[in-house]
Amino acid sequence: MIGPVVADRYVSSVIACHAAVHGVAVETVTRLLEPYRPYLVEPTHTFYLRCAESVLRERMARKHDLKQDDMELFTVPGRLAGLLANFEAVSAADPTAVVIDTDDRTPEELADCVIARLESGGA
Repeated sequence: MIGPVVADRYVSSVIACHAAVHGVAVETVTRLLEPYRPYLVEPTHTFYLRCAESVLRERMARKHDLKQDDMELFTVPGRLAGLLANFEAVSAADPTAVVIDTDDRTPEELADCVIARLESGGA
């Protein structure tokens, strides 16, 4: 049986995060990745989950497995703003993008939303 494959991180995350951490333009990282694109599976849907900064801070405060990257979102000047701008740029250029606001949704509601989009075939 062939069915959906869900990956927590893929090309768009690599581009947005790498650009933010290294302080380079999204376009620079995209160009560096181009020679490898033929080896990568093209997704049919890419779900970009976003929330308000206050919600993100609240969620991160409850997280038990914080990594250095997690903490640096708030401690490195400009990191969060840069990352958010990068994800906006990457999702705007992504024909498979489905942007979902998560502020008032539980993980179960988000999973249901993603599954419904996949089952309907629409973005």
